[in-house]
Amino acid sequence: MIDLKNIQFKTLSDPIYIGNHKIDEIWKGNKKIYPTSFIGGWFPKPFNNFDDFVNGYYFWTDGINTYYSRTNDQYIFDPSAFTLHEQHPWNFEEVDEDTGEIYIEEGYPRFGWQIWRDGNEIHYGSNYILNKATSTFELFEYNQGDEDYWGWFYNGSGIWTDGTNLYSSQYDSYNRINHQWVLDRSSSTWYKKTWNGYDKVSGSMIWSDGNNYYYSESTKQYVLDKSTSSWAPKTWHGLTSFAGQAIWRDYNGNIFVDDYILDKTTSTWSKFEFKPALKRFNGRYVWSDGRNIYYCDYKNSGNEYNNYILM
Repeated sequence: MIDLKNIQFKTLSDPIYIGNHKIDEIWKGNKKIYPTSFIGGWFPKPFNNFDDFVNGYYFWTDGINTYYSRTNDQYIFDPSAFTLHEQHPWNFEEVDEDTGEIYIEEGYPRFGWQIWRDGNEIHYGSNYILNKATSTFELFEYNQGDEDYWGWFYNGSGIWTDGTNLYSSQYDSYNRINHQWVLDRSSSTWYKKTWNGYDKVSGSMIWSDGNNYYYSESTKQYVLDKSTSSWAPKTWHGLTSFAGQAIWRDYNGNIFVDDYILDKTTSTWSKFEFKPALKRFNGRYVWSDGRNIYYCDYKNSGNEYNNYILM
């Protein structure tokens, strides 16, 4: 008989061992209690020996390390000590305006959300690609398929994929300019993209449930028909106004927006009672180091601590 009270594990991602034997499942009667799809709650997990206040929205990863980039605040996450260290400057390729020669200058990505991916490639903004072997953001020039190309692609925040193609979508509501582009990878050329139905989408608000792609911006809720490039109205239940930026997933792939969980079969969002729960929750501030899931918000957010772990 195994005394479950004597088995200790910190998170759902930590394996359980008894001696050298790894436990794959634990059942109590006819109910499997480990691993379980139930996520308990958010527990304080402050960074050690780190006094600054950071925000989960600015974390990013190169697939190996996790970084934090927000203007002058540049850190690398140390999971073993659970702290943030100052990040050494990256190398950036630049072009001498007089000679046209390329030289190296030290610098940093300005914001973590300006980092985007195309497969295994890591890009920053509109014209850099990361060479991980040399820690260098190398110049990467796309071709211009239309005359007003350079007027939109300035920070990379609107980049998204439908699983096949890569798009950049940004609607400038202030100037009423709609920038919609699709990448021809064979020639590294961006061409204008025409959407049917609703066409004023912004890439940062687009998300996927694994099957379909959705656009969520307040009460503007649409689903993409890839075969016709059409955005059609989407009806949700339970919660009808939310932002795609606030979508996140737990350890088991459950989809949340803030603290609402999605039932994909009924398109219903239900309030999820985390125990303990956060006083203020914004899904944009959930981040992960590839192992655990955290929530990191500013000091004045209403939550007592700067960082929490989902357990």
